[in-house]
Amino acid sequence: MAVTIHAVLLLTVPVVTAIICLFGPRRKPPKPGRAAIIAGGATFLILSLSAHLCDSGDPFAQCSIIGGSIWFLITYSGSKWIRSALFAAMVVIMIGLSQQYVTLVHSREWFGHPYCSKAVTILNESRLSQVKIRLKEAYQNDSTNYPAGWLRKMSLATVIKNELKEKPYRYDIHRAWHSWYTKLYPCLKIEQDFWYPGGCLSDAADAIVMKDTS
Repeated sequence: MAVTIHAVLLLTVPVVTAIICLFGPRRKPPKPGRAAIIAGGATFLILSLSAHLCDSGDPFAQCSIIGGSIWFLITYSGSKWIRSALFAAMVVIMIGLSQQYVTLVHSREWFGHPYCSKAVTILNESRLSQVKIRLKEAYQNDSTNYPAGWLRKMSLATVIKNELKEKPYRYDIHRAWHSWYTKLYPCLKIEQDFWYPGGCLSDAADAIVMKDTS
């Protein structure tokens, strides 16, 4: 529900701004110098509020959409009262949505950069490859027939402690109706672990895989 309100509000601000600028009292376009100052101020506001750069996502869309609406409002609305009231409201909305966005993309339900899930997949493949190499090197002359199970719980884990410090995970990411402009993508963070298929290590090492733990 909170994300739906976020999406509707982010869409409402530019629509209301457009209606006010097109059908309400209008002012003459400001001189180039004043327009540059307004644009510079709006740009500074956008960049300062969206400067949360991480793999999970940053609220640039929220800041740029509302920041652009502020610029049009200040530039074209002819009502001083409307400009002042909506300017204050838009700044509050921009800050609120930006903070909400950061909170959402650091939860387990939403993600801001869907392409970063590919980076997680590449990292997992690298870790899996390293696990196979380490086990082959350490047990190359071992003919023990090991049962199938999670490597973390087996005696084999003693030589891959570094690779097992953190459990791997993957993202299952989808698109919502608003993802194209909110940059919020519903996702599920799924924990995984290294699964040993059973058998002699010299034969089974290459068959080790990552599987969902739940």
